Amino acid sequence: MECLILGSASSGKSTLLTRFKNQNRLDSPLPVLHPTVGSIVEDVTLHKRKPIRFREVSGAQLHTWQTYRSPSVKILILMMDITNQFQIAQFQVELLRLLSDDSVKGIPVALVFNKCHSPLAITLPKLYSVTMLKPILAATDINVKVFETDLTDDYGVEDLLAWLKDKLKD
Repeated sequence: MECLILGSASSGKSTLLTRFKNQNRLDSPLPVLHPTVGSIVEDVTLHKRKPIRFREVSGAQLHTWQTYRSPSVKILILMMDITNQFQIAQFQVELLRLLSDDSVKGIPVALVFNKCHSPLAITLPKLYSVTMLKPILAATDINVKVFETDLTDDYGVEDLLAWLKDKLKD
């Protein structure tokens, strides 16, 4: 079973993967991370289950995410740094591409809006408005769940982990 982690550069994909690996120590300090080149693959065991293969696709490769999509991918995570307003358009384009891709039908998708505690963060209502997220999500039959996180203080990580564990039961 595989989970694909997608998002723009600096959206927190590597940090999220680190948090998943350290799920029992969520308050542990974050390591210094460097931009991902290509993709990173890590096998992580969540709550005594069979390991899940997480594949993080670099922000530079976001537009090619379909090439990383295999039949073993059962969960998709799309992340956005909500302190970077320049990423809004790219996020919306990739979200529309993802939701209109036939290979995604039946796969749960998590939209993770990261860095929500930053003073530069866009509020969720403004983000919903600017991206037209409500009508987009209403028009799809794909199971999409929205999460607001701040990986610097682990806000929202436990909710995302609980959602992942729940989806893995299916």
